[in-house]
Amino acid sequence: MTPLPIPPQLLRGADLVEQFHVLPGPRVGELLRAVEAAQARGEIGDRPQALAYVAQLLNSSAQPGQR
Repeated sequence: MTPLPIPPQLLRGADLVEQFHVLPGPRVGELLRAVEAAQARGEIGDRPQALAYVAQLLNSSAQPGQR
């Protein structure tokens, strides 16, 4: 059986801390896993798309009354 190729890591935790001022902790891991999942689904394929995806996630989580 041939192993599946591992896609390139588009973002690191340090990128989230620097770009979005997310405090180091569990939230960083959640965001990175969300990026990996979106990448696996084919929704994002490069770093700019990953950054935009994270910005969208952070904006939607900052809206009052939404989770």
